[in-house]
Amino acid sequence: MILVRSRLTDGLIDGTYSANTEDLLTAQLVPDDPTYGYLMSDTELGAQELAERYAVVDGALQAKALIIIVADPLQFQADGIDACLISVEPIIACTLRVNGVARALTMADPILALTSDSPQTFVVTLEPMATHWAEPLTLEAI
Repeated sequence: MILVRSRLTDGLIDGTYSANTEDLLTAQLVPDDPTYGYLMSDTELGAQELAERYAVVDGALQAKALIIIVADPLQFQADGIDACLISVEPIIACTLRVNGVARALTMADPILALTSDSPQTFVVTLEPMATHWAEPLTLEAI
């Protein structure tokens, strides 16, 4: 049994608690919490998978839709000129993190152009959302 804490505004899972008894989990509840809702669940999913791939909708766990982070090319010249174009499929408004730095994609501007003047590895992730999740993508400036 686990206790799932999610934001009331959008259902994004913010934390999970596990314990041997329901009484210990109930002790974690914050009465009349204005920010978070709580859900007892006997799911066998791990905390990371729950937070990444699920949200709480209408009092139940619901799988998020998968989007794919795409980039062309995956390797590009580290000359400050060549660009790697990054987007998501399907196109949605979201925030991507490139090595932890947030970059917004909008419906009007759904492509991020990435350049580098030195060789390095970039990891692109999706900022946590209540509706979608994505696997990280690794890019190389060579």
